Amino acid sequence: MRLKSVITSNKRLIDQFLKQIQKQLRPLPYKKWHMLIDDDHNSDSSLKVKLSPAGHILGSAFVEFLYTKNNPKITKRLLFSGDLGAPHTPLLSSPKSPYRTDALVIESTYGDRNHEGRYDRRDRLKQVIDSAFKNRGTVLIPSFSIGRTQELLYEIEHIIHAHKTNRLKSDLSLDDVEVIIDSPLAAKFTSCYRKLRPFWVKKAKAKIKTGRHPLTFEQLLTIDDH
Repeated sequence: MRLKSVITSNKRLIDQFLKQIQKQLRPLPYKKWHMLIDDDHNSDSSLKVKLSPAGHILGSAFVEFLYTKNNPKITKRLLFSGDLGAPHTPLLSSPKSPYRTDALVIESTYGDRNHEGRYDRRDRLKQVIDSAFKNRGTVLIPSFSIGRTQELLYEIEHIIHAHKTNRLKSDLSLDDVEVIIDSPLAAKFTSCYRKLRPFWVKKAKAKIKTGRHPLTFEQLLTIDDH
């Protein structure tokens, strides 16, 4: 009984916390300055904020703060960012550097490494798929539900489309690949990505116009629940 009471209490706290977050959330468009503090009693200073695409996942942003003081004249910029996306990321525009900043706070997990290029990764993925098909095997890819799963689907769809007539064995081709998302959470995020097509990079949106569907292609099977 005590365990049940603790679970009920925790759920109540979580629900209250989520309701408070919903009250405080304010969606903001990219690339526009928004006033945070404008002192009505003392118009001598103000603080603005601007969000710009970070290219990490859909909706990610780096944040610029602009502080202005009129007497004496002082203008300071502070830039904060978590993860930044690499150039040529599927679906997402590459992040663009701001004009300037006086102070920079940034995540730096991979700051001392050079990542493999996107097209090299795609070639290696195709080699793995080819090898698995020749051995009549299965490729298992553990992946984050948001961001990475959608990138993988995009790349797999490209590989299938570009090489679907290639025969790996007499009775098999890449067009015979069955791709399974075995994660209800990843399936939900993939659905969100599809709804947010207006924020895709131009190259990805162009595929839709030609009748291709990078995140809902014919060979894709989604597990909605277990």
